[in-house]
Amino acid sequence: MRNIAYSIVHLNGILYTGISAPSSQKAVYTSSDYGRNWTITNSSVLNNNTIKSIVKVGGNILAASDGGTRGVYISKDNGATWDTTSIKSETDALAVLGTTVFAATGIGVKKSSDNGLTWTTTKNVSGVIDNAITLAVIGNCLLVGTPGGSVYSTSDNGASWNNVSTGTSLNLAPEAFGMTAGFLFAGVNFKTVGIWKRAISEFGCTSVGSNLAEENFSSFHIYPNPSTGIFNFIASSNISEIEIHTTLGEKIYTKKVNSENTSINLSDKPKGVYFYQVIDNSSVLKSGRIIKE
Repeated sequence: MRNIAYSIVHLNGILYTGISAPSSQKAVYTSSDYGRNWTITNSSVLNNNTIKSIVKVGGNILAASDGGTRGVYISKDNGATWDTTSIKSETDALAVLGTTVFAATGIGVKKSSDNGLTWTTTKNVSGVIDNAITLAVIGNCLLVGTPGGSVYSTSDNGASWNNVSTGTSLNLAPEAFGMTAGFLFAGVNFKTVGIWKRAISEFGCTSVGSNLAEENFSSFHIYPNPSTGIFNFIASSNISEIEIHTTLGEKIYTKKVNSENTSINLSDKPKGVYFYQVIDNSSVLKSGRIIKE
């Protein structure tokens, strides 16, 4: 693959990505060997679509397109086949808050409470959320970035919105949000180009830890590393599973955990470099390298 990848997610052992490519290749690609090989989904529904965001909700996978035929597409079989949804307008981002999935579209923020099967429109802030371009989830809040330069939040699934643009200037047009080290970062590309940040604690959202896996794993340790076989994993949030892979992507070890700390034993494995994945609720919360001496 030698094209622009807009979204890459890891779901149930499979990587999904949407790319910008020649018309016949604009679709969702999957890889089951950690990116060594990629397969284009065999679906004419997705042809000529620029996929900007991919999420999983319930048992379905949703893909958002802002180019080609545009809209939100749904797969009920892990990406093997795809169908259209009622959203037919330009869609730049998807986000899941609890059991509700949201879509940032050119005609407002849409939401679905049945895993993407049907969609309704959230309350609109005229001229501001009409054209939503990026979304982020912080605890019980959904944040939306707009091309008008504002950031709005909702804690009641879009029934009402609050302007939380304090600390920014107009025309920021945030294209992407990211969270780490206690901050929400916004990447912008219009007039005031660059990256802005604001402390997550200032947004007034509750139960932040339940939605910020990366934040929870800011306190995470593996010791000893290198090791002759025993590796201890200590985290500040729950671990449901640990997987160990070779440098070629082969899974050689897996352990069910359901705890904040555990140990694994690789004494019977050859010396060398391995890669670990810490998993909770089918999501990879942390990955990295360990060395067996």
